[in-house]
Amino acid sequence: AVEVTDAGGRIRAEGPRTGRRESWGVSFEIYTPHDSDLELEANNGGISISDVRGQIEFRTQNGGVHLEGVGGDVRGRTQNGGLKVELEGDSWDGAALDVETQNGGVTIDVPQGYSAEFETGTVNGGIDLAFPITVSGRLRSNIRTTLGDGGPLVRVKTTNGGVKVRQRGSVVR
Repeated sequence: AVEVTDAGGRIRAEGPRTGRRESWGVSFEIYTPHDSDLELEANNGGISISDVRGQIEFRTQNGGVHLEGVGGDVRGRTQNGGLKVELEGDSWDGAALDVETQNGGVTIDVPQGYSAEFETGTVNGGIDLAFPITVSGRLRSNIRTTLGDGGPLVRVKTTNGGVKVRQRGSVVR
């Protein structure tokens, strides 16, 4: 009784109303050219995007988000789920990365020698940085710094959850 439709460039799944001990689910795996614009929305499920560059927007309720090897102008939010961001190359390839979660932890993997205007933070949680950074001013729960030679903004934040920033290419203890 689950129906998947494709109309107007949108792929959608609809199914029957369910009782207390019944449910249904759909997973999509979509292949797209490397240079593609995407608008993604999920309810009660996560989103994973890899190896795509373009105008990318996502929203999810009750699901985590994993971004790997993405670029362009990437913006997104998740309500109840963690964020994992794996940056690649030596700087952000595009306008900016601006993603956040309301309730969930954040993990950011940064290549050694990466350049960006980098911002991360949390309201309720700790911040664990696995490499030295230069900051000025008063630190609370938000960090904004220039990595390497600077560059486009890379912003990854949470409201309720911890932040872990790891550096690839170095020993993390």
